[in-house]
Amino acid sequence: MWPVRLFLFVFLFACCINASNAQRNNVWCFGDSAGINFNTNPPSTFQSAAQSIKGSVSICDDYGNLKFYAHTGYAVSGANYERNTVVYNKFHQKILNGDSIFGESWNLELAIVPFQNDTNKYYLFSISVASNKGMHYSIIDLAANNGLGAVILKNQYLFGTTFNDGIAVALHGNGRDHWLLMKEIATNKFVKVLVDSSGISAPMYQNIGRPGSGVSSMIFNSTADKLYYVDQVSLVQQFDFDRCTGILSNLVYVQNNPPGFYSKFYGVSISPSDRYMYLSNVDSYSDTSYVFQYDLQAPNISASRTVLFSQHIPAAAGVHALGPDGKIYISYIDQYGYFYPVDSVYTLYNQNLTVINYPDSPGVACGLAPFSFNLGGRRTYWGLPRNYNYYFTPLPGLCQPIGLEEIDKTNFEVYPNPASQFITIRSNSISNKVRIRLIDITGKIILDKIENPIEKLIHLQVSGIANGIYTVSVQDEKSIISKRIVVQNN
Repeated sequence: MWPVRLFLFVFLFACCINASNAQRNNVWCFGDSAGINFNTNPPSTFQSAAQSIKGSVSICDDYGNLKFYAHTGYAVSGANYERNTVVYNKFHQKILNGDSIFGESWNLELAIVPFQNDTNKYYLFSISVASNKGMHYSIIDLAANNGLGAVILKNQYLFGTTFNDGIAVALHGNGRDHWLLMKEIATNKFVKVLVDSSGISAPMYQNIGRPGSGVSSMIFNSTADKLYYVDQVSLVQQFDFDRCTGILSNLVYVQNNPPGFYSKFYGVSISPSDRYMYLSNVDSYSDTSYVFQYDLQAPNISASRTVLFSQHIPAAAGVHALGPDGKIYISYIDQYGYFYPVDSVYTLYNQNLTVINYPDSPGVACGLAPFSFNLGGRRTYWGLPRNYNYYFTPLPGLCQPIGLEEIDKTNFEVYPNPASQFITIRSNSISNKVRIRLIDITGKIILDKIENPIEKLIHLQVSGIANGIYTVSVQDEKSIISKRIVVQNN
């Protein structure tokens, strides 16, 4: 009887988390003074303080009340052109010390991560896309300045590199920590940062997949067990993502830059059930912007591509965002009025959002309605909010609860190395139940199993595995240990 009660408690707890977190994305502030309130049915519009044609982020409390928002692209010239992010409170006032925050006027370079132990504090992350300025963070305290909010720590440098446009955020499997994923520009190196109760980890790196261009998007599915990378050279990659370890694996090329298909993909979204992917391009097909649907359950995902909509320039599709109402919203720019000043033109394209009303339905049944959501005289450009997905829930079972701190490797052996038939894993630190994974150099998981060590020893057969270099990962409920080995069958 007790296991049934325990299951019901865990189930109800997860539902409560989902019910509250589902409200935290309910208010969007973006573009040129645009705002959408999803607390009403249908969603209503309002005037925000946003003044940008670029990226934005926002966050609400558990009841859908706006807490604060930020956008990049606030200033575009002069000495502060790389510090053009600004933060507003729920009253649409710039918060104290809330300007000149690092940002380069890209569309997906910002991310908000809440503190674990203080509901008033948040990290605001930003990455360098155009130059080798690296990754920065600031800390926002909404209780400061008599409750009007203030940036209490600003433009803190983490590490240096140049990234593709885009930060993807996922809840760690333990339900408390957060993963931030970025991709280094012009390489196949993914960069991962773990944010937990002790702060921000050093970057972790993994080489997997193909390099792409500098203009790209990354997005998780609804459970964050898959990551999608999309860029403008027709490269669309799907990876499995382990929310406990941060490891990407099992690469699938949804679209692998076929000859004659230079798509300039940029906008990407996933339907609520994770069945369909929606991609849009800018003006590459004889100056025409398209919206495509892909069936992610099809045997050949690339062959399932369906054209849903096309529009000749000056309209060009931009960022996608899945709304709390289960609909997908797509921003467009008017290319003739895209560049600064932002008030150069008012058109059908930049005063309305395109909506996919039934994104879990195939083909035209998805109900794509072009330029159907009017912003009340305000404009969008490409700056739809890229907010963290608060629908994620903790994972049951064996999952590292305190971060990816590796234990002392002096007590960890894998032998023989090289190996041809079997390997033996010995550690005085591992518990009575561990997860063993063997991962090749591309990140593909070759073996994944649960073992019970006998006298701190585990024996693993590798005779049927191809020759090569592998990582052996051993994980229990408190720690993770890994080591490189060579498999060399005769």
